Amino acid sequence: MVVEGHLRDAARLAVYAEAIRVSGLFQRLGAYYLINPRPVAVFEGSAPPERSILAVRFPCFAFARAF
Repeated sequence: MVVEGHLRDAARLAVYAEAIRVSGLFQRLGAYYLINPRPVAVFEGSAPPERSILAVRFPCFAFARAF
């Protein structure tokens, strides 16, 4: 799963991420972060400073859909 977008409220995202961690949902689905949420590094051109990308790996499509 790849999520890309504007990170407008880092504190709110941190609460969401902690809720997922505490729930054990990723562990039950065999998921883990490939790329943790963080600002995008731009080597050419420009991107808004609030642009963020994260990637999560699931062992199968069915588990990703279950998430």
